Amino acid sequence: MNLTDKQKTEIMLKYLIQRTQYGNGERSNVIFPELRLGSGYCGVAQRRIDLFVISSNQGNHTIAYEIKASR
Repeated sequence: MNLTDKQKTEIMLKYLIQRTQYGNGERSNVIFPELRLGSGYCGVAQRRIDLFVISSNQGNHTIAYEIKASR
């Protein structure tokens, strides 16, 4: 089965959300899929992070995931 890059990205994003949503068996992370950085004003291109995670159990430790399906 040949998947498009968009389909691969969706599969990887769902997996990462499931994997990071629960820390130590309980819901402890705040998850932001497709988080936009910046305001998009003043001619600045909008940039997005595929998945941004804040872990409240680890002192608000943050992780940003950028999925590259074509590589």
